[in-house]
Formats: sequence, structure tokens, C-alpha cells
Amino acid sequence: MSALNSLPLPVVRLLAFFHEELSERRPGRVPQTVQLWVGCLLVILISMTFEIPFVALSLAVLFYGIQSNAFYTKFVAILFVVATMLEIGSLFLIYKWSYGEPLIRLIIAGPILMGCMFLMRTHRLGLVFFAVAIVAIYGQTFPAMLDYPEVVVRLTL
Repeated sequence: MSALNSLPLPVVRLLAFFHEELSERRPGRVPQTVQLWVGCLLVILISMTFEIPFVALSLAVLFYGIQSNAFYTKFVAILFVVATMLEIGSLFLIYKWSYGEPLIRLIIAGPILMGCMFLMRTHRLGLVFFAVAIVAIYGQTFPAMLDYPEVVVRLTL
């Protein structure tokens, strides 16, 4: 008697679906699944170790950043890091001049978001602008949520 005979029918169908999708007839699926799994594991471990908030955003950027080509994935990852560092630096400058003025932050965040959305759709490296848009919009909301600048800086980093 097989172990599958004792399982409910929906579970058997789900297992059959996974077996079909990850079989050898579809080359490349298993390595990409392992790559996503290891990437998620690393992001979660690093986020928990350094107590980084908004782990879901980090995972969303990871899912958008992993490509089918290894070279392109590394290239996009490097650009993600560079673009995010530049965006965080610009957020600190915006905080410096408009920490107590929500309207100024809103006026600044609008064109940044629209520009990033446009470049996400038109540029070949649109994934980089996705990361910049997420950092820009969430970074602009932190001063409105919190009263302490030190906590805002920690959330931004």
C-alpha cells in the first residue's frame, strides 16, 4: 500500500502538481527554485539578525531582482545596492531640510515616484527603479509615523 493512498485527494493533486512542475521535463526550474529559496533564507536571517523592519519589502525586491540569467542577476543586484544607497543618501538630505514639513516631503515624493514608475516601464533596467521607488515612498512616510529622528534614521537604514 502506498503512502499516497492514505492522503486526501487535494493533497495528492498538490503533490502531483509540484512533481510535474519541478520534473526534468522543465529544465531550470529546480535551480531557480533553490536560488529563490536560498535567497529568501539569507534575507530573513540577515533581517532577523540585524533587526531590520519590513522584511516583506526586502523579499519583494529579492523576487523582482532574481533573473533567469546569473550574470544579469548579479548585475541587477549590484545596481540595486548602488541605487538604494544613493536613494537613502538623498532621503537623509530630504529629512534634513523637511523633517517637520509633511507637505514638502509629499511634493518631493510625488515626482520621484512618477519618475521611477515611468523608468520602470521604459528602461531596460526597470527593476532598479522599482527598488528606488519603494525606498523613496516608504522613506517619506517614516517621519510622519514617528516623533523621534533617531528612530526614523534607523528605519530608513
